[in-house]
Amino acid sequence: MKILIVVPTLKKSGGLERVAAIIANDLAIQKNTEITIVSLNSSYSFYHINDVVQVIGFDYLRKNKLFKLIPLFVWFLFKLNQQKPNKILSFGEGHNSFVIAACRFLSYKDIFVFNRASPLSSLDGVRGFLNPFFYKYTKNLIVQTKSAKNIISKKYYESNIKVIPNPITLTHNVLPMKKKELKIINVGYLGGKKNQNLLIDFFSMLDPEITKDWTLHFLGDGPNREALEYKVEKLKLSNQIFFIGKVKNVAKYYNSSSIFAFCSHSEGFPNALAEAMSYGCACISFDCIAGPSDLIDDGINGFLIDIKNNKSYVDKLHNLITDYSLREKFSENSLKKVKLFDRNKITKDLFNIISNEDFN
Repeated sequence: MKILIVVPTLKKSGGLERVAAIIANDLAIQKNTEITIVSLNSSYSFYHINDVVQVIGFDYLRKNKLFKLIPLFVWFLFKLNQQKPNKILSFGEGHNSFVIAACRFLSYKDIFVFNRASPLSSLDGVRGFLNPFFYKYTKNLIVQTKSAKNIISKKYYESNIKVIPNPITLTHNVLPMKKKELKIINVGYLGGKKNQNLLIDFFSMLDPEITKDWTLHFLGDGPNREALEYKVEKLKLSNQIFFIGKVKNVAKYYNSSSIFAFCSHSEGFPNALAEAMSYGCACISFDCIAGPSDLIDDGINGFLIDIKNNKSYVDKLHNLITDYSLREKFSENSLKKVKLFDRNKITKDLFNIISNEDFN
């Protein structure tokens, strides 16, 4: 079976790119399977891609999207005709309709599209207009959470919707809570609705006597970094709050941290939260649409906070900092919960879907 995976880009360090790389690498080791990734941008990948996976990129100097669209469409048609795949997997709501149109032009029918962002983004704007029409020509629309399926199913009623969570690697060694540092970590894009500014505020609101031995670390980059660093400087917290930037070996930060604090108000499936749980971090997150509630059972393996209740977030963060036994409880229960998202299980489920085998 020859599978073509289409992504907007591989250059970024985001969740889409990471999951696409994992799925490509894992599908490539299935028997009699050949994997090619087509990036609608450069062929450079931030994440590791196995040597057996072919990567093809569209390098086009013009930045104007309108001027790029026609040559990209022609180029993509040529690559489709050249590769002649049996199955096509397309990642990203912003490009899925484009990919479906090209595939239909060449009479390809075994198309599987993946919605990655918040399900609310699938209902309005250009995506909300185009995607419901084009998605009905696919085998499956794959979403990451049950809540996402419930939200979009009324508008995408002609699509066959399946729920496949993101795959999480569980083969690593996990430090027990007693060996972790007094460190809070946040991982993600410094912009959009990730709301790292709120986490800085929450940390600054806590009693300095309680937080004096704790540090807060932000991993990731984005347009808000400079403003966030300035805010930390004004609060005189530069000796406790640090900006690490993009890192490839994020695992060591997860493993050494006691608490993972997530302040996003909009998600598809929060990879960073799932990965933090897989390293035994005690997690706290806003209960945004969608994703955190699929991972965290409030009070059992983490805290879920109403997105309008900042005071509750500060109170629960205080509880995590001051109560070691609570952190240990959340850590142990998180390690049990993430087994539902084991990489091997998710890859098997996905392979069954695209192989047109039974799937429950």
